[in-house]
Amino acid sequence: MPQPYVEEELHRPSIMQKLLHIPVRRNAAIEVNNLLAHAEHVEDVTAGQVQSVLDKYKTNVMGLSHDARLQLYRQYEAHTLKDDDVYPEEKQDLKYLQGLLGLSDEQAAHVHVEIAGRIFQDNVDRTIRQGRLTDDGRNALTRLAGYLALDEQDARRLYLECASRLLHECVVRVAADQRVSPDEDAALTELARELGVDLSDSRDRELLDRYRRLWKLRNGAMPEVQVPIALHHDERCYFTASGSWYEYRRRTRRVRYSGPTLRLKIVRGLYWRAGDLGVNVVSDDALTRIDDGQLYLTSERLVFVGGRRGTSITLGNVLDFRAYRNGVELERASGANPFFEFSGDIHTFTTILGRLLRDQGK
Repeated sequence: MPQPYVEEELHRPSIMQKLLHIPVRRNAAIEVNNLLAHAEHVEDVTAGQVQSVLDKYKTNVMGLSHDARLQLYRQYEAHTLKDDDVYPEEKQDLKYLQGLLGLSDEQAAHVHVEIAGRIFQDNVDRTIRQGRLTDDGRNALTRLAGYLALDEQDARRLYLECASRLLHECVVRVAADQRVSPDEDAALTELARELGVDLSDSRDRELLDRYRRLWKLRNGAMPEVQVPIALHHDERCYFTASGSWYEYRRRTRRVRYSGPTLRLKIVRGLYWRAGDLGVNVVSDDALTRIDDGQLYLTSERLVFVGGRRGTSITLGNVLDFRAYRNGVELERASGANPFFEFSGDIHTFTTILGRLLRDQGK
C-alpha cells in the first residue's frame, strides 16, 4: 500500500546556529517523516533507525513535540481509513507506529475517534440530507461504525452531534420569519423523532417556544392583561411594560455672530463697537425624554402613564412603526412621532401591534 508520507526539505540553520553548531530542533520531526517516506512499509523503519537520526539532535523520540508525533500518527491513520475500513494488517501497522512514536493507547484512540468520527459524520450527514432516515440507512450507518472500529458509545455520540446540528439548521430555516406555525411545529417534531433527537432538550427549545408564542399572538387568541387604568367598553389590554417616553424637540446648539465691525476707544477700558452684526442660530432636532412611566397597548390605543405627563394615541392615528433593540418609534398621521423605550419583549409588542394594525386594514 502506498505510504502517506512525502519527503520534506529540512529547514536551513541560521548563521548563529551554524557558528555555534546548534541543530535545528524542528528538523528532527521532518527527518523521522522522511524515514517513513522512504520505507515501503511502516514496519521497515526500526526504532534504532529513528534513534540514529535523532542522535544528532541530542534527543530521542519522546523529545519530539507532542503535536509532531501525533501528526505523524494522524497521517497514517487517515491513510488507512480512506476506504472507510480498517484491515487487520493496517491495525498491526498502526500499533507498530504507535510504539515507534511513543504514543499511549489513549492518545492513539483519540486520534482514531477524531478521524474515523469525521468520516462517520460525513456519511450521517449525506444519509440524512438524501431524504428520510430509513431502517436501511440506519443499518448502513451501524455497519460503517463497525468497519471504522468505532465503539457503540462513540458512534452514538457522533451520530447525535451530527443529527442535532442538522435539526438545528432546519429549525433556523423554519424560524427565519420569527414565527412557527402548528404545521411547521409538527414537521419539526416528526423530524426530531425520526432522527432520534429529543427536541425538548435541544438548544432550540427556547427559540421554538418563543416563535410558537409569536405565531399564536399573530394568528390565534391574544391573552389579555389586567391593568389598573380605566379602559373603554370592550377595550382590552394585551401588553404592558415600564419605560420612557421620548419625542424629537428642536434645540439651539449655539449662536453665531458675523459681519464687519468698528471698535473705537473712548477712554481707557471703554470702547464703542459699530457696524452691521449678523446673527446665525444653529439648531437641530434631539430625542428628548418627556417622562418615565408605564406603557399599555390595548385593542384601541397606546397609552403611556407617566409621573408628570401622559399620552394616549389611538391606533387609527398610527401609520407605521419601527422596532429597535430598546424600544419602538411610532409614525403618526398627525402630531409628533414618539419613541417609547422599554425593557419588555420587543418582539411580543411589535407582533401584537402589527396584528392590531393589520386587523384595522393598515
